[in-house]
Amino acid sequence: MRILDLHPGSHPAASFVGDLRDPHVLASALADVQVVFHLAARAGARRSVDDAPETVDVNVRGTALLLEAAERAGVERFVLASSVAVFGETGTSPARVDRPRHPVSPYGASKLGAEGLVSATAATSELHTAVARLSSVYGPHARDDQSVRRFVHGLRRGTPLTWFGDGTSLRDYLHVDDAVGALLVAEELASPEQPAWVHGATGQATSVRELVEHLQRLAGTDAKLDVQHPQPGDPAHALLRPERFEATIPLAEGLEMLWSA
Repeated sequence: MRILDLHPGSHPAASFVGDLRDPHVLASALADVQVVFHLAARAGARRSVDDAPETVDVNVRGTALLLEAAERAGVERFVLASSVAVFGETGTSPARVDRPRHPVSPYGASKLGAEGLVSATAATSELHTAVARLSSVYGPHARDDQSVRRFVHGLRRGTPLTWFGDGTSLRDYLHVDDAVGALLVAEELASPEQPAWVHGATGQATSVRELVEHLQRLAGTDAKLDVQHPQPGDPAHALLRPERFEATIPLAEGLEMLWSA
């Protein structure tokens, strides 16, 4: 877990590494903090299918503990980083903020639970809150199981690229710099009584096949493909409609930056 005080004019940010559910870590991390960006989570929709209890405990109970600690510490603003996974299967029509949410993985359900806790806290406290739902984030230092990272590593090493399904599943790939931008917009919009909602997405749907083809062009080589059956908890289409946010880095530009790094 890492909590940073990013409020303008505050003391220099300090890092506290530990378990989100540890009250001693929370008390230390939140001392003199005015703004919390909550990104601590057990991530991964596919992985959560085999690890539901721990995913829910970290993402739901951990959020409840952090919100409680934030209130005690007198934090002014609280921004939750949520996910497109709360919607489950979106089809080809990107999800609007007010679309009904039907998660298909424990991870998506845990993020939905975290959103509910933020809403409940906003209604019963003086904390200003916001929720930034993010689409498929990619960029430097991504998780090893994140698709863009796996494909880039596979192309550099000459190993087969594994994808799940027939290659037509759609995602909206959001560069990490734009993800940070969406969180900062959410912080500015944070409101009392009920959260402000932001959708961090580009509005550009890209299939897995198109993603791999683009990366192969950057690499100047064709990769061997390892096609697997679709995985439980992993919807065919997971798309957000950008709301209250405008991305600045198109996928082609972001992938070129990543490949050149």
